[in-house]
Amino acid sequence: GSYAARRARLDLDLTRGQARVLQAQATLPIELTYFGARVLEDSLQGSIRTADAPFELIQALVSGIRAPTGKLVANLDVAGTWQHPDLTGSIQVVNGEATLDTLGIRLKGIQLDIGLFGHADSLAIRRMVAWNGASAADSISLTGDIAYADYNNARLNLRLAARNFRAIDRRTMARLEVSTGPGGISLAGPLLGATLSGGLIVDRGTVFLPDPELARKQAVDLRFLADSSALGRAVAARRASLFQSLALTNVRVTLGDEVSLRSQEADIRLSGSLNVQRAAVPVFSAALGGRDTIKYVPVLDGTLRADRGTYTPRFVQREFNVERGGTIVFYPVPDLEPELNISALHAVKRANQPDIRVRARI
Repeated sequence: GSYAARRARLDLDLTRGQARVLQAQATLPIELTYFGARVLEDSLQGSIRTADAPFELIQALVSGIRAPTGKLVANLDVAGTWQHPDLTGSIQVVNGEATLDTLGIRLKGIQLDIGLFGHADSLAIRRMVAWNGASAADSISLTGDIAYADYNNARLNLRLAARNFRAIDRRTMARLEVSTGPGGISLAGPLLGATLSGGLIVDRGTVFLPDPELARKQAVDLRFLADSSALGRAVAARRASLFQSLALTNVRVTLGDEVSLRSQEADIRLSGSLNVQRAAVPVFSAALGGRDTIKYVPVLDGTLRADRGTYTPRFVQREFNVERGGTIVFYPVPDLEPELNISALHAVKRANQPDIRVRARI
């Protein structure tokens, strides 16, 4: 690099073996002083080019991704100013794979094509698809565009579609395969006031209920697996802002015929559907002179049916059969646990006498 006329020139070449896989250069308006540096409101100039760069470069930006493979192709030009940079060009991933540790899944066949239009302050997700099931048809995709003339309140127009996609596979949490309903799931409108709509179908899977000690350990694990990178923190902050002003329209989760709730004592087949809503929670804020502020949290509303299953209490070690007609009722109230109305029956056989029917509530 070099410095002249209050502009810093930076050059970066990344090689793999004898081949150059990434080349970047930029001239940035910066004033250097004896005591530091000051950015100047002047034009940015730069570019990023890759040629068969490994997709594993993504690990430098996003944590929680392991063993990525595939090809990363970037052709980007940087212009504008520090206050309003313009990024023009495209980013592509070809035949990628990656493991997402937080979800316990490995994505295959990652194909990504994003176009950036700095002069129009927008980007288009022309293609983003991956799969992880028995075939490439068991996939998830995201398309749409984002207009960011206002960086603090970008306008979203996104659509998510899934078909038999394994969304999570963690033995201490859940193993679920999901699909979206007709039209997929859409997120549209300004960031601060967007509308989420559409339905999610849990085709098959198991939700695991660990014992309390394991649950506490799992909570620690989840905090450990959170993305602590600068990019991850920025995304988390944007996600929090999005949800606080998010409107939910006909957002519904429907269970298919092969979904069960499992613990060390029970294995219960469930069915039914739940509405996803927002609920307001008052939060004490010392920064506002002790006044309460409002925070919104997601809640579920509806009833799931316990269709069949088994229950083996530890204290008797006898198998009970879950009776039909049981329910799990979710109320749209924060911190209110679901109401379980499930019973199971065990018949004690007696020679030449009627069975003794023992009923237990779960």
